[in-house]
Amino acid sequence: MAEILSQEEIDALLEVVDDNTDTPIASNSKDEKDERNIVVYDFKRPNRVSKEQLRTIKGIHDKLARNLASQISSMMRSIV
Repeated sequence: MAEILSQEEIDALLEVVDDNTDTPIASNSKDEKDERNIVVYDFKRPNRVSKEQLRTIKGIHDKLARNLASQISSMMRSIV
């Protein structure tokens, strides 16, 4: 299962770790430009969802709930 390392192997691993500490792995400098797109959100006047979109979402939800109940019932072999 677990092998015990010899002193030479331990020294070799420590040398590799010491050599890699001089070079930075990731740069977090502020000079780099942040490429994320930020969208301003107005909490006083949020975008509204139309009644048609709500009906569509409700229909999708109802169909998903029926199908999920059917799948769970068939998996458990009992009525949900």
